[in-house]
Amino acid sequence: MHLNMSYTDFSCIGGQHSWSSGMGFSYGIVVVLVFVLNALPIFALELFLHIALAVGIFAGFTLYFIAYEEIHWRFHLGGWLPGWLHLARNHHLLHHGGFEGRYNVFLPIFDWLFQRSTWKHGS
Repeated sequence: MHLNMSYTDFSCIGGQHSWSSGMGFSYGIVVVLVFVLNALPIFALELFLHIALAVGIFAGFTLYFIAYEEIHWRFHLGGWLPGWLHLARNHHLLHHGGFEGRYNVFLPIFDWLFQRSTWKHGS
């Protein structure tokens, strides 16, 4: 998997990416912050309700995040994808080609619902 590279490394491979411009820190820090910030409400819920869902929530989030990263890298580096993701690859790569919007990685439903009327072609 490609999870051991930072987005600053990625920007050298695939061109300027939204996470790499001017942030000055590794994408790994962002991943840790996402886990920590999501953990706080889950632990609070667990503390008060004792519903024993925290392990399942974190396992699901971890698997989702690994799939997200792997698919995103394959979009940019031309790796193998199942046929149903080829249109999603094209959709995602448009935002790197001067199009405004189109930020969803592999499920562009919300781009279509909320941004379609505001998409602009790049120059």
